[in-house]
Amino acid sequence: MTEEEAKRLRYENAYLKNRCTQLETSITDLDAQLARASQREERSEGKRGRWHLNLMSGGQ
Repeated sequence: MTEEEAKRLRYENAYLKNRCTQLETSITDLDAQLARASQREERSEGKRGRWHLNLMSGGQ
């Protein structure tokens, strides 16, 4: 292996390590967004369920 090839491989390795770190951060961010969306959906479903029950009991 020539010095030029070794230099290119070191550069590529550093780039791939950096890219891997970026992707791991993106995954963490997406997991947090999913958790927040799930919580909002659960709260929304709970509110709709109570609203539906109130309409049914008040209208009869």
